[in-house]
Amino acid sequence: MLILCEIPWFSGLSHYALDVAEFLRRKRAEVCWAAEKGTPLWKMIEEKNFRLIPLKSRRALYFFHNLSSIKTYFRDTKPSLILSFTGSGLLLGAFLKRFWGPPLFRFRTESPGLKRNLFNKKLYGMCDGIVAGNKAIREEIVSFGFPGVRLLYAGVDLRRFSVKPLPSRFSLGYLGRLDRIKGLDVLWKAMNIVWQKNPDLLLRIAGKEEYYKWEEIRSNFRGPVEYMGFISSDDVPGFLSGSTMGIVPSTGSEATSRVLLEWRASGRGVIASRVGMLGEVIEEGKDGILVSPGDHVSLADSILRAAGAPSFSETAGRAGRMRVEEEFSIEAFEDKLEKIIGKYAV
Repeated sequence: MLILCEIPWFSGLSHYALDVAEFLRRKRAEVCWAAEKGTPLWKMIEEKNFRLIPLKSRRALYFFHNLSSIKTYFRDTKPSLILSFTGSGLLLGAFLKRFWGPPLFRFRTESPGLKRNLFNKKLYGMCDGIVAGNKAIREEIVSFGFPGVRLLYAGVDLRRFSVKPLPSRFSLGYLGRLDRIKGLDVLWKAMNIVWQKNPDLLLRIAGKEEYYKWEEIRSNFRGPVEYMGFISSDDVPGFLSGSTMGIVPSTGSEATSRVLLEWRASGRGVIASRVGMLGEVIEEGKDGILVSPGDHVSLADSILRAAGAPSFSETAGRAGRMRVEEEFSIEAFEDKLEKIIGKYAV
């Protein structure tokens, strides 16, 4: 099996690809991963002991160099399946399928924005299967002329998360990279409104500095903030349990939201923007609260309402955990994946 996921960072998309790779490994399939060398994603795959093909970059000028690197692998091995998780990976996969013939699957878990041109239609037409990470992406591809798209939401390993009692002090937790698209500008504006009415409400932030440095934005938050910096995967469950509710104020992306599933697995309700997977799976008023992306006033109002209704945090957390157990466990993810590509993992 060849996985083409050459983005440089480790995100919901790459975690989704990693879950697919782990599934194939448990099926005793030989998995090889083509990725950009030296990136955070490369290091993560390396730690997982997958076979790796080093790529230079997914930029177009390196296409033939990367194709040559993968061709060397094809000379030594005859993979039974090519799995592409990016647009540039699909182009590589199409060339490999054309000359060597293994089936090609496109897993699209990026934000909506499919380029509707004849070239892209040709590439999608070469796929033996197309899998979408949320309903909006599926509908977009179907409208492009491919009715057989399968829907496969991400899953979460419930064994890593347990439901702990809510903290005595109401607090919001933000877990994610410090990035503009993650809604940090929206968050500080909303929190400054909240603190005018509830000056003791605690905001807890854990995340890697990407396009923001914490020192550059900390003065924008004019209330109590506990900033923990980047935390390891092992520390994530403890961080989630230390908050009353999670907050995901993204203005875009979240095509597949790992952090939403982890908040729910920890028995915590979520206040989130109506983008990507978030808007599809959160049930307003039952297991969370949804607001329009970029609307800091509505976000502030939602936070104040949640803080003023302690029972909602408990009921939303229980409902979210139950929903994950029923629909979004890693077992549910793998059961559906088995039906899609299981016959190739032999």
